[in-house]
Amino acid sequence: MSLSSFRALPKGQSPAADDAGASEFLAVPNLVKLYVEDQVRRWEQVSLEFVMSPMTEYAWPHPAPNFQAWYGTVMVTSEYLASRMSSGARA
Repeated sequence: MSLSSFRALPKGQSPAADDAGASEFLAVPNLVKLYVEDQVRRWEQVSLEFVMSPMTEYAWPHPAPNFQAWYGTVMVTSEYLASRMSSGARA
């Protein structure tokens, strides 16, 4: 529909009564309803099966990793960033 096809209508007159393509726009909701009904019917016909998640076992390698060095580095970095943020100095 182009902009040239838009025009002012007298008060109380419906644009659908004057528009030749109105039936096309009225058919869209009906098509949507038919599509949704078809999808619901297809979904209901699917046999419901129990889906079991894969059996995953999480285990640490032997010996277990030592996180002390990592934790120490994280703490020092956090303290450094906190001091930089609170100092107010611009880099």
